[in-house]
Order: sequence, then structure tokens, then C-alpha cells
Amino acid sequence: MPTDLKQLEKLLHNVTHEVFQTETSAVRHCRREADRLGATGPGRAMLAISEHAGRVLDALAPVCHQEGLPVSAGGSTAGVFLSEMRDKVLDRLVQSERSYRGTLMGLHHGIDLMKLVSSAAAASGKSSLIALCGDWLLVRPALVQSAVEELSWFVMHPERATALARPFMLSARRQRVARL
Repeated sequence: MPTDLKQLEKLLHNVTHEVFQTETSAVRHCRREADRLGATGPGRAMLAISEHAGRVLDALAPVCHQEGLPVSAGGSTAGVFLSEMRDKVLDRLVQSERSYRGTLMGLHHGIDLMKLVSSAAAASGKSSLIALCGDWLLVRPALVQSAVEELSWFVMHPERATALARPFMLSARRQRVARL
């Protein structure tokens, strides 16, 4: 158990910003993947994660207020900014399957982060945060594991797997020429 509670509080303040960022990104990235993949196994898995992250974000601010932790508009804003950059730039350069795996990588990062937050909350006696983390850790890893298990869908649909995650828009004229 840490002996320096002041440093533990500092750690919790720092990682709380990251939790807001990570959950905001989970909402947005997973929703985009779900929209791209539609009513497929991977699409449904990502939609479930996005919805869970939205519920967590709704619960997170009141818990942070109660525990004296920052409600991070900056973390949420950073999450939105990073998600938009990925959507507008990176996803125009990578294939759908790689975008999906990149989203999974971020989700695994979130699991590691929440384990850290849970331990720090327990060490500092922040009961509301301990409860939120405990509930999160009961649900999210299972949702992410379901999404991981859907990777085999891309093997069965290589044409979708190798398509760009976010194709460049063609002008109407270029679309007509491409059809000829």
C-alpha cells in the first residue's frame, strides 16, 4: 500500500483525465466501426462496446465529483479530437480489418487503464470509484473479448477486410467514369 497518499491522489487526478479520453474514444471509434460493418458480428460487438462506454461516461462525472476528482472536459475533448483525426486521416489510409484491430488495441489499453484506476481507488478508499471500476471490469473485458472473437469474420469476408476503412469520396463525374 502506498505511503504517500498525496502522490496517489496526484496519480488518480492524472489518470482520470485519461479515463475520460479513453471512454470518449471508445464511444466514437466503436460506433464508427459498427456503422461501417453494419449488422455483422463485428459490427454488433463494436456497437455493444460503444453503448457501454456511453453509459460509463454518463456515470463517470458524478462519481468524480463525489470523489473529488476532476471531471475532465479536456480529456473528453482530447478523445473527440483524436477520434476525428483518426476518422479524417488515418482511416482513409488503412484497410477495414486494420482499423478494427486498431480499435481493439485502444480497447485493450482501456482495460489496462481501468485496472490501474481500480487499484489506485482501492488504495485511496474511494468507494464510488471502486464500485464504478468493479462494474466496468465485470462488463468491458467480456465485450472486448467478444469483439476479438469476431476477427474471424474478416477471414470469411476478405473483400470487406481489404477495403479502405473510410474510402475517399469520388466526385459524381469520377464515379460515372469509373462505371464505364
